[in-house]
Amino acid sequence: MLADRILDREGTPGWIWEAVDGFWDMTKEPQATLTDEASPAALGQWIEEMLSRCGFHDEAFIFTHLSTRPWIACKIAQPGWFTRVRTVIDDAWVFATGDLSVVAAVAEQEYRYEFFCATSKSGQSRARAIAPDLLS
Repeated sequence: MLADRILDREGTPGWIWEAVDGFWDMTKEPQATLTDEASPAALGQWIEEMLSRCGFHDEAFIFTHLSTRPWIACKIAQPGWFTRVRTVIDDAWVFATGDLSVVAAVAEQEYRYEFFCATSKSGQSRARAIAPDLLS
């Protein structure tokens, strides 16, 4: 499941950090929500579907919350991959596409899970073609 690529803090484009900071702004509305009463399987399926709609395929970087290896690459082609991620990373899941053109995050808030997604300037036209309802 894990790929042999990592991305350090210095190699992460600034727009990704800005987007993720913006996701946690209490005034920002998520692009999608799911009740927190969803089963773990339903949560995993929802996250995989939302990421796929935003252009995540084959491989993604996953934020680890570790300073030594903040991002690790993960194979995401097989359904059910998120279940394994969830056993290692408990909450506030942040993902970046392998080409670093899209970043997405999911966090549990009061009564629901919230999904956020943003694109780099270079990835906007491609992402809008994939999920125009999620990416403005």
